[in-house]
Amino acid sequence: MPATHAPYTNANLEFWEIHDLLTEGHAALGRFHGWSFCRFENWRYRLHPHRLAEDPAYLAKLAEVWRDDSGQAVAVAISESGGDDIHVLARLGCRWIEPEVYGWIGETWAAGHPRIETMVEFDDAERKALLASLGYRYDGDDGYTRRYDLDQVRLDCALPEGWAVQDILADRDRAGRAAAIGAGFHADFVLSDRYLARWESARGAPGYRPELELSVVNREGVHGAGCIGWVDLRNRVGEVEPVATHPAYRRRGLATAMIRECFRRMRELGLRAAFIGSGPEPNPSNRLYESLGPADKRVDERWVKELADGPRPAAAKSLDAAMAAP
Repeated sequence: MPATHAPYTNANLEFWEIHDLLTEGHAALGRFHGWSFCRFENWRYRLHPHRLAEDPAYLAKLAEVWRDDSGQAVAVAISESGGDDIHVLARLGCRWIEPEVYGWIGETWAAGHPRIETMVEFDDAERKALLASLGYRYDGDDGYTRRYDLDQVRLDCALPEGWAVQDILADRDRAGRAAAIGAGFHADFVLSDRYLARWESARGAPGYRPELELSVVNREGVHGAGCIGWVDLRNRVGEVEPVATHPAYRRRGLATAMIRECFRRMRELGLRAAFIGSGPEPNPSNRLYESLGPADKRVDERWVKELADGPRPAAAKSLDAAMAAP
């Protein structure tokens, strides 16, 4: 079947085309299809606003869109970080395009990169076979996604004396909540205007709800932990991303209570399930997310293809760890 491709334009119509590709896949599979809706929204609204301010066409450098002869978007090759990672998100029923997309990655996108890193779902034997034939190899787990049934999980949120869960409508200290999240990912975190601007931009994403932007605050107004819940009303699911506790206030149950309150609010919105992503073992957050009683856990694998000799680059940071940089 003939197909054409062009850089992603970031026009609203094209954004929603890719968004629909992902949520339609979720509707058919009952789980995220490649990326979650939240991950794609955060890619547009939260990860790169400073780059877009400097270059409005910046996202065109990070994504390429394939269309069939009817003009329908059938796949996108997308780099989350702008580094050596690139991921292929194909519409259900359109796997025929994947060899062409990976061919373009190897022949065109890879120029100037020492290696290619891509994500594969653990049970996607067809894509693994394709990647192996192209010289890629398995390089460890990339991350986990846990699903929580909101009718089954515990929703009580007991907190230490003097602490309470509040949303951004009740406590408008945006700098305080951002600082708690940033410090949760980097011990040497310093709050910056750029970091705050990322959060302001994220609040414009379609899945954002202010009542799901939560933090745990003490009587002195100190933010000990923070999270944001995102909503896909089409599939009646949510995602909690990020979750972080300031290192000075860990091991007090703050994050557990906060996430359960987020789950409760999601259920009140009519959602059926919530998802939380995490880094692979030995990421300490996995213990917290297991304790919340997930219904299942899916694994994303990292596959790589070395393109040049030289030192191996450091492992990629998580999205939130990368964002915590001033």
